[in-house]
Amino acid sequence: MHDRWNMDSSPQQQGREFTTTNTTQPTISRWRRISTYLLALYIALIVVFSLLIHYFSPLTNVFRRRPVGVFWTDHDDPYYVCRADDPASWEYGACSRLIGCYLDHFAEILKSDIATGATIAGLLPTILLATAAQPIDLISQALISPHRGLATAAFTIGFPTSLFDRLRSVHHGPDNQRSNIRTWNVIIPVIGNRPFYHIATKLSMDIFIVGGAAGMLYYNWTINNAVLVLWKCESPLLVFLWPISCMSWLVLVVLVLHFMVDELLFEHEPSKTLLTWWQTMRLPYTVDCPSQDGVAGTQQGNRFRMLSRRPVDALRRTDSSPLSSGPSLQRPFDSFCIKISARMPANSFIFTWQTFDLIVEILATAIYFYSTFILLGCIFLGAVAAMRFTSIIASVYIMIRVLGRFC
Repeated sequence: MHDRWNMDSSPQQQGREFTTTNTTQPTISRWRRISTYLLALYIALIVVFSLLIHYFSPLTNVFRRRPVGVFWTDHDDPYYVCRADDPASWEYGACSRLIGCYLDHFAEILKSDIATGATIAGLLPTILLATAAQPIDLISQALISPHRGLATAAFTIGFPTSLFDRLRSVHHGPDNQRSNIRTWNVIIPVIGNRPFYHIATKLSMDIFIVGGAAGMLYYNWTINNAVLVLWKCESPLLVFLWPISCMSWLVLVVLVLHFMVDELLFEHEPSKTLLTWWQTMRLPYTVDCPSQDGVAGTQQGNRFRMLSRRPVDALRRTDSSPLSSGPSLQRPFDSFCIKISARMPANSFIFTWQTFDLIVEILATAIYFYSTFILLGCIFLGAVAAMRFTSIIASVYIMIRVLGRFC
């Protein structure tokens, strides 16, 4: 799916889009209360889990880590000599002696290999950042396709080249920066000339994307059990918490968005039809939009007719267009647009887009630094294993990004 900001309309024009939605205010208020409870519960769970991991390390006796693991099969493994099978060796203060025991059994060339592996692995977050999706792209994708959003955000979160560039005073900049309304478009391609081809291709791409993310998580779990982080060696999940924190970030910012905005609308752009969230999630697969009176539009063969590629502006053709063969819902497009509009409270000092951007970018930056420091602090990951780990994670992530952009 292709995401792009739609800031062409003025704040006055954007404001008129919300004037017809007053009848939905009770539903919006109820959903805002639900999102508030979910956000509070989610933050509480994150805090409790972080405290357990940091202070109590209760998972040390649950997960059995094996330093070096299967990466150095041609060298002797001092797992039993150093008593790594004893949970007491992983307690606070004891694991440093465990690391020293391992290093005493390694030749100098292997110690150099360990240092090189940590350096190579530490470059992975920066490599992924070069191809990462921007935060707002991940959020808009998660609103329409949560499973694809989580898969895309599994290992990295992009942020602008000039960090915090949008955090300027509301008294400066053009009108679209002072507006309390933001809209963006998500372009959904129509694949094939029959509904079956379109649905089958979409589902197949979902399997590849989610399966690729699951494979990366499993590989990361393997690395997590084979390495130690020098400055927190008693904690068993530091490496695996890197992708978990990325996916948790996406869930958190989506809940924050629902909590902060007054209205969040989904619109089928060619037909100007408002959609529910459930209809929005089904639309990329069914390519079926309900008509204005609530009656579902029919899926005719000409809706899936392959046409020459056209820019986004072609989605806004009038009914008098030669391409029209009836009502606007029956126009054959090879792609269509879902427009997402979000409105912050008009006169709020806290509930503003600047506040939302600050939360999003600070958390994304913190996760980037966390992953870099964790991987740079890993030991017992040799240079060859680190290169393999970096190459596989980067390649699979690029595949996920490419498939998500074109399908």
